[in-house]
Amino acid sequence: MSIVANIETDDIVKAVRSGVAFPCAMCLNWWRAKEEKKESCMVFTGGKPCGGPMAGMAFPMYKGPLVDSNWTDFCFVCGEEVVAAVEVKGSDRMLGVCKKHVGLLEKLKPSGGSARTVKHEQVHRIKN
Repeated sequence: MSIVANIETDDIVKAVRSGVAFPCAMCLNWWRAKEEKKESCMVFTGGKPCGGPMAGMAFPMYKGPLVDSNWTDFCFVCGEEVVAAVEVKGSDRMLGVCKKHVGLLEKLKPSGGSARTVKHEQVHRIKN
């Protein structure tokens, strides 16, 4: 059976522990690239880049089981419980951030200031 058709939980955990962002570890494009030994998942996105807030994006080419309404319910880095969210300019998608990784965003701002961190309680108010 193809790993793309059935991503195993243990494989997702291993990928995140190795430094892969949680959405990437849940993305069919990423797993397909890994399975087919491609250098990048961009092979399956028509060459369009994909990434998180540090790249000024909110995983625009993501393909998989996560739905837009729940991206603030997990940390985009590790998948753990969130304490804040990050809003990326030019994207309707906000991403959750856990206590461990919120400091990373505060220290490493992307060029052009394309992301801002907000407290998790503010997420729904900002989105509406």
